[in-house]
Amino acid sequence: IPARPVGTEQGFLDQSLADFVNTRLVPTPLGPSLEPVVLQNPAANDVPARYVFFSDTPPTFPCQLTRIRLDESGLPYEVMVGPHDSALTNATNVAELLLQSV
Repeated sequence: IPARPVGTEQGFLDQSLADFVNTRLVPTPLGPSLEPVVLQNPAANDVPARYVFFSDTPPTFPCQLTRIRLDESGLPYEVMVGPHDSALTNATNVAELLLQSV
């Protein structure tokens, strides 16, 4: 999947952050989005899974395939309000959400 440059439409209000991201963008292979992760270390299965998606992620992005798989299997997930790149544009809220898991 070709890289898609980011800008204000994706929530990047800080031009230096948008420039930082855009200079590092690379195409995304589709295959990993189609296959679930298989854990090799049995102890890893004891780590609770928590799935979080962002509300404004375009439906054509590969992570939507994971969301469909979770829907089909009945596994729960959360939807955080924000653009797909919220981990960069709203890092504090994302970090707070992740810290709730530890």
